[in-house]
Amino acid sequence: MLIFGLKIGTELNSLHGTKELITQAEKSLCFILSTEKARICLYDKVTNQMIWYGQNGEENRGDLSMGIFGHVMTKKEIENITNGYNHELFNGKVDIETSMPLICWPIKHPNNENEVIGAIEAIYARGLKGVSALKKSTLNPFDHELLELFAKQLSQSIVNRTRYGSSSENQQIELKQH
Repeated sequence: MLIFGLKIGTELNSLHGTKELITQAEKSLCFILSTEKARICLYDKVTNQMIWYGQNGEENRGDLSMGIFGHVMTKKEIENITNGYNHELFNGKVDIETSMPLICWPIKHPNNENEVIGAIEAIYARGLKGVSALKKSTLNPFDHELLELFAKQLSQSIVNRTRYGSSSENQQIELKQH
């Protein structure tokens, strides 16, 4: 697990732009969870909005109250949802459209656990194991540790990018404590 964490951290910190970082992090998340879709939203302090990048790299913005992402960023808690598309918080503009289980995880500032700077959302197919109409999807302990480590590495990369980046794109995204 330690070697994996170092590899991911090194890979993410080697990227230059915020969009490049998020795009690569989404691909890495798909790989580690063996899933086909993952999305990462960041919090923009200046506009009080979520930012995410579409399939063609276009920047999208939305209100912090939107969807499962907004809920996770506001409440600072993990959401493990059995059917993303049918969930009451689902918003098709920002959330991944699927009837599969979704895991949505807050990205917390590396120096302040009370400060959320974004969130991760991914289809969690392994959550189907044992799911019935009466039972929620379960997150196994290994995946829990994996997501926690990934979120911490990504958080540090985001902070490094916004603190030390020189491009206007990097300076746009500021971090805010909720």
